[in-house]
Amino acid sequence: PRSWPSAVSIALDRWQPVTVPFLRDRGAHLFAWLNPGETVENAAKSFTAGKHGGFAYLFHSDLKVQDDRDIIFDVAGQANFVRPVLGRVGSQDESCEYADNTSQKAPSQDYFAKDAPEGVQKAQEASRCCE
Repeated sequence: PRSWPSAVSIALDRWQPVTVPFLRDRGAHLFAWLNPGETVENAAKSFTAGKHGGFAYLFHSDLKVQDDRDIIFDVAGQANFVRPVLGRVGSQDESCEYADNTSQKAPSQDYFAKDAPEGVQKAQEASRCCE
């Protein structure tokens, strides 16, 4: 997270009320999405969002107020360890059983290398494992 420069808050016209109880309980009042690389500026200050955008949070409702708790969470890029298996999470050393009682080792992380031409096919095969 990075500090949000309160001086540019008024220049951003899409603040929305925070409705998530966990965030409200911690004092967040407003939030806004910043597009990837978006620059918000006024006469005194400018601020540029991260490469993948981010969520800014204000801990007050008045856009003219400055609060040191105001913050932006930049979205990180795609993680290398993301697996398309939605059912259950297993380790690479874990075996998966199929309905026909055959088994196979769970897929390794190299199945999801973005440069592998058959990567999508392998990801689809891996998603059938442990359904």
